[in-house]
Amino acid sequence: MKARQSKKVDKRRKRPLSKHALPFPEITGKIVESVECHTDEWDSDVTVNFNDGTALNIFLQSDPDITVKADYADWTTGNWRPIRRWQRES
Repeated sequence: MKARQSKKVDKRRKRPLSKHALPFPEITGKIVESVECHTDEWDSDVTVNFNDGTALNIFLQSDPDITVKADYADWTTGNWRPIRRWQRES
């Protein structure tokens, strides 16, 4: 080993979130196992499944305004157990 080893630095620009953003801090650093997307005439949802047995479900509804809802849940027991919920209307 070298006496002086360089440390890797994350040089990605960290921009501030807009006032309309819906952040999910609990999700940071998780490894995605799969992603599912479902749509119909009035709403859509995206489910992101993580390798630790948790999932983030994002629901988009338009009737007539756009509503964004999200649930972060634990599926490790095979049953849905909510951890946190978010909602934003525009």
